[in-house]
Amino acid sequence: MATYNKILESLNLSEEKPKNAGPGDTWQTKSGNWVGMKQGKKGEKNPTQSYGQEGKKKAKAYASGGDPDKVDDGEKDEPEKEPEKETTPEKEPEAPEQKNIDTVKARIEKLGDKLPPEDVKKVNDLVSQVDKLKDLTGDKKQELAKKLMDTYKLGMSSNGKKFYIKSIGEYKAMGSGKASAELIDVFKGVEGFGELDQFKAAKNKLQTASKPELATASKPGDTNVDKIFVGDETLNRLPEKYRGVFAPMGKDGKILHPSSAHSGEYFKQSVNENSALDSTIEALKGEEKAGTISPNMRVALEGHKERMVEMRDKFDSIKDPKERASEVAKSYATLFQQMHKADSDMGGSMIKNMAEMALYDTEIAAEQEAYLPSAGTFPSGDKLRVDRGGKGKVEKVASVSVKYGKSGQFYGFPGQTDKYANYHPDPDYRNRQANRAGRKGYETGIRDDLIDDPKKFQKMVDESGYGEAIKNPKEVQAIAKEMQDYFREIKKTKGITSETSITLKTIEKDVYSKNAELMKKMDKVMDWDKFESLSGRSDVNLCRSPKHGVLALTNMMSFMSIVKTSGGLQSIEHNHQEIHDGKYVSRTDTGTDDSKDWNFGFRPFGGRAGGLIAGFSKEEQPEDVDNVLEPQNEPETKKEQYESLEGTISRIVR
Repeated sequence: MATYNKILESLNLSEEKPKNAGPGDTWQTKSGNWVGMKQGKKGEKNPTQSYGQEGKKKAKAYASGGDPDKVDDGEKDEPEKEPEKETTPEKEPEAPEQKNIDTVKARIEKLGDKLPPEDVKKVNDLVSQVDKLKDLTGDKKQELAKKLMDTYKLGMSSNGKKFYIKSIGEYKAMGSGKASAELIDVFKGVEGFGELDQFKAAKNKLQTASKPELATASKPGDTNVDKIFVGDETLNRLPEKYRGVFAPMGKDGKILHPSSAHSGEYFKQSVNENSALDSTIEALKGEEKAGTISPNMRVALEGHKERMVEMRDKFDSIKDPKERASEVAKSYATLFQQMHKADSDMGGSMIKNMAEMALYDTEIAAEQEAYLPSAGTFPSGDKLRVDRGGKGKVEKVASVSVKYGKSGQFYGFPGQTDKYANYHPDPDYRNRQANRAGRKGYETGIRDDLIDDPKKFQKMVDESGYGEAIKNPKEVQAIAKEMQDYFREIKKTKGITSETSITLKTIEKDVYSKNAELMKKMDKVMDWDKFESLSGRSDVNLCRSPKHGVLALTNMMSFMSIVKTSGGLQSIEHNHQEIHDGKYVSRTDTGTDDSKDWNFGFRPFGGRAGGLIAGFSKEEQPEDVDNVLEPQNEPETKKEQYESLEGTISRIVR
């Protein structure tokens, strides 16, 4: 009998599951029934399900996470069979996992008068249906879930933390805590559940429409523009294509320079030629008709436009620059708060662009020398500022925090590290990073020679400051090299000759699988506790990611070597704006070489990749950050002290 069982096991036909069975595996019992095993929930055993003798396809569908009920195992109906009599009983099909939505019900009770009666009824009706849904499985669950999704327009936020009921005005009524988590858990695995496509498209449309652009820009050869760029060592290194600004013109056809001496003309240009504001208002009208956004968003922008026009008309009569800046800041504070109240998710797609104009308009009103770059791809910068000593600074909006009472949202705007690198004084460091993995010469997202050459790799490790956390640099280099070679191999296997976002996306799963394999080696040669002390817990999680940990670590080492050898890339300043209970506060950080001040993310594939992305803040950032990336190109703070606007403006003027 023992020999017989061994033979069965060798053929994967044993009654019990094979010893090495795992998620995705199927096998056949002695009685001929087919069994599948799928991935279980974290901390739980992987569940199995038994099907009949003709159930091989169903078992495979179950094991792969599909719906067995949709599988036809044969051309003919399976004949009825007598109940099987087996010495060892088959494992009973597992009952549906019990989902708890008690927090959802409690939250609805607490909402009370905050929702209109008709919306309260909709939510209660929905919850009663979800009560039924959570006990269903298979086709019945899919059918009811899709019906509810269509009826109530259900979805979730792009970060997967908020459950949306778009059929009601306060569609984010479930918040971002346990209530949303419970509902998302019930709908998990339902085909089509996620961020609603129509809202994703609307966000992209609004982000594009709101991108700052004025009508009048400098022309090539303008000597006044040269004074901005040539007069500063860092700006002078930038390619010629970036040498342009939006500005009013003088009678000689050149831009009025400096802007601080012509603040009235610059402010009036900003108000008169802000086509982005008009374009966004028109786009919002279209989205209102489509039912994707509340009219309150458009009303907020129209109100801001009216206030800015009023400020334009009385600009010259207000002699105190601080007072002018204060009036402008108040308008933006009102705008951001109203945008957040109207729709914080949709607002997030526009608020970064609005924040760029807030920074520019307040500094112009305060008679600072500031300029908007006219090049749409200006590296890592939203605005140029020139200090009194003639030193040029590139300012990037890094975050916006909107809060009123106990409600609020924190938006982070990370930038691509390949763009930041443009500001390194040494040309050899400016081309180290790429905006996605898999590109020729940048297989892992950093320049190939940094991994190929042992001396260059060791130098990068030493310069990055992460050397103390690397037990064996040669082994880390070997792991990175293995990943680099794998990229070349898999691209060749799949016939990829043109490395676009679309073609590279086809190797994403293969790369993630290879990374998971390599991380087993990486864990043995890294001191992650030491790494956490150097860079923080979130960076450890990023570098230990089963999807792209190897890539993230090598990219972070490269970028931190850029940061540390440049003294913190101090030509770039990182602006943080807070609108708390109607008060607008703007503060700007100068870069440092402390890795804990940099917040990293990694997006190696897709049209909105970016490679290693980073934001900068000297203050601790909150956990619930809504990060917004700019399409194709293109992070945050925990706030406990709020300054007065007057104090802020004095610091802007400094």
